[in-house]
Amino acid sequence: MLAKGGLMHICYPSGAARRNPATGAWMLDPGFDPASMALRLAVPDQRGIATLQDASGRERARGALSVESSQRLMRADGGTILVEWLEVGAVSVVMTTEPLEPGHSYPPLPEAPQAEVRLSGAGLCEHAALGAGAMVATDEGELPVEWLRAGDRVLTRDNGFQALRCVAQVEFADECAAAIPFLMPADAFGAHKPQRPLLVTPAQRVLLAAPDLHLWFGENEMFARSDALTAAFGVTPVANAAPRLFALICAVQEVILADGLWLETTLPTPALLAALDPASRAALALGDITPARATLEPWELAMFARPAMAERRQVAA
Repeated sequence: MLAKGGLMHICYPSGAARRNPATGAWMLDPGFDPASMALRLAVPDQRGIATLQDASGRERARGALSVESSQRLMRADGGTILVEWLEVGAVSVVMTTEPLEPGHSYPPLPEAPQAEVRLSGAGLCEHAALGAGAMVATDEGELPVEWLRAGDRVLTRDNGFQALRCVAQVEFADECAAAIPFLMPADAFGAHKPQRPLLVTPAQRVLLAAPDLHLWFGENEMFARSDALTAAFGVTPVANAAPRLFALICAVQEVILADGLWLETTLPTPALLAALDPASRAALALGDITPARATLEPWELAMFARPAMAERRQVAA
């Protein structure tokens, strides 16, 4: 649920939220005063350096951010609250998607596990995946990619809300220079596109739309790979990064909205299917690997970098 770009998030000291061992429900201590006792967390970018402040603005911790665990809880009206247990340096905190009411009990919601995939560096270069913290549009609002599970419904450009067949956390199985992730800076494609820095794999494709596309290629919209966007849009490789990356897979390839950009979902290629566990593989057995849009070649994409084309090149709105 972490937004980037210096935004502040309300969170709680880890000891303020307690779990009932009999029911599994969580409760914020009845005597907790959010105005004076809540903490504020600033996450400047997806590289994970965070700053923790108390209610008075005094810095409590600064350092690497790690997610220890996460869970979905049920609101009184049946809605969902998402909770993450985080560690900033040596300080543990609890973050929620909305404020908890002191003394109120929040029972847990059952959820499907995430799959785990280990791909070689070369394999990772050919699969779309989003870095932790990317905010994906769903039927429950914008949610961080690491919160998503199979069955969650994401907003698609072509088919409304569609269920995810599989959500897989992707890991590097070996060292590969070509598999370095890429960082899309905020506003790289125009105002709020993306809304904040977005970390992606080299193969993650962005949807472009411009009148010239139809003139030149007979298509109103086309994909462009992230690693081909470096010259035109300032997308840069991030060396020495060890991000958590997540592949989102639907029954067919969809175009989804993440941090203000329309992006492709991951195609279930044979290499990806082979790396999945049997249950996840079965869920994708009848999946389609037809791309949702054609992809611009690097030389075609270079046309958008020409000064005369600068005002007309754009990502899909």
